[in-house]
Amino acid sequence: MTAMRQLHHLEELATGAEKELSVWRDWAPVAAIEDVERRLHRLMSSKNKLRRDRDAEIGKARKATEEEDRARRTTAERERQRAEEEERARRAQLILAQQAEIEARAELVKAQRKALEETQTTEGAGAQGGNAATRAIPKVRLKPTSLPTFSGSMREYYRWRKDWESLQEQGDPSGSPEVKKFQLLESIEETIVKDLRLASHNTAEYVFRVLENRFGNKNAINVLIVAELQKISPVKEHQFRKVIDLIRITEKALADLKDLDNEAAIKNPLVTGAIENKLLLTLKKEWLTFKEDPKNGVQPESYFDALLDFLQKQESILKQLEQMDITEVPEKKTGKKFASTRATERGSTEDNCVLCKNKHRSRLFTCKKFRGLDLAARKVAVKKSRACRLCLLSHGADGECNLKFLCTKKGCKKGESSDHHYLLCPSRDSKKDGGESEKLRVAAVNV
Repeated sequence: MTAMRQLHHLEELATGAEKELSVWRDWAPVAAIEDVERRLHRLMSSKNKLRRDRDAEIGKARKATEEEDRARRTTAERERQRAEEEERARRAQLILAQQAEIEARAELVKAQRKALEETQTTEGAGAQGGNAATRAIPKVRLKPTSLPTFSGSMREYYRWRKDWESLQEQGDPSGSPEVKKFQLLESIEETIVKDLRLASHNTAEYVFRVLENRFGNKNAINVLIVAELQKISPVKEHQFRKVIDLIRITEKALADLKDLDNEAAIKNPLVTGAIENKLLLTLKKEWLTFKEDPKNGVQPESYFDALLDFLQKQESILKQLEQMDITEVPEKKTGKKFASTRATERGSTEDNCVLCKNKHRSRLFTCKKFRGLDLAARKVAVKKSRACRLCLLSHGADGECNLKFLCTKKGCKKGESSDHHYLLCPSRDSKKDGGESEKLRVAAVNV
């Protein structure tokens, strides 16, 4: 910077001296002009020298910068090559570990097969000899335990992870991270591995972190468990099996919430009251009598535990009632009796479609022949199949009706929804020619 300032100052002096010399040259003495020209010459020489020094410094600085850039690029290239070599080495170790595991499994299978053949040979020789004392002692061979598989259920995530880590640690005491990751990916369904791209992570810990972000939200799991318990429909009379199922579902929900350290989610009054409302009327009366008895000591803080304990004690009685099959005998209706030549065939063909004779009578809407009929023929087929007009399913009086496929046209709605399936809508009548439609209608009536 100092040389730059000096050069700039000399250039200003030289420019000023040249201007002054051009003015003095006409009237100044010759000796004075020569003296000034000598000084101006020295000044220009100094300026040129400083300019050369400046160019030299700039060249050195540029060269140093280029060398630094070259060194930086060389270092970066070496780092990249070293990272690639480490990655190749890691992949090679993973492949070797996988090959070693496969070879170990193959050796184990060979050893088991050889031992089985030796056992069979020894037993055969003992049987031929007829001497029971010399026969080989039978051995119990247990099937190797496989690691549990995760199917994508949020409710089962933490229990699966606990069991998997325990079994994996026993099966692989060496603790190899490559083997652990390989076994973990093998224990997860392929669709989950592809959707979450789990194979791209380096270690099993990263895979568990991704799985926990996707399936390990404890608050969401708590809500899911309680929601599944509350959506169970109330039990009707003589449905003893459903009461037993309700007890076991409640026990499983409590066990799952214990694993999450959140038993309070099921022991609150809202959930307990919902369970009470789903019970049989007779069982509910017995529970209320049991609860009101001071000897039983049912307190608000132990209300859920007392209810579950009461239901567990009733479970054996409910099983006996289910085995006895105690049901109300319906009253016999008096009416005319008609003989039918097809009475012996209904037992074997009751699941057949009334139109195409395939095994989808309970799901009439899947029949291609039914979809090809006009409206009148469809109504006849629905009546013969005893299917529901709302969902076209043969679910009976106690079954649940699927209302997702009701007709949504404004002219068909009565109140908030329609009273028929969209395939029974008058505006969807088939536009086929009359001859074909008439043939299909006759076929449906004659079935």
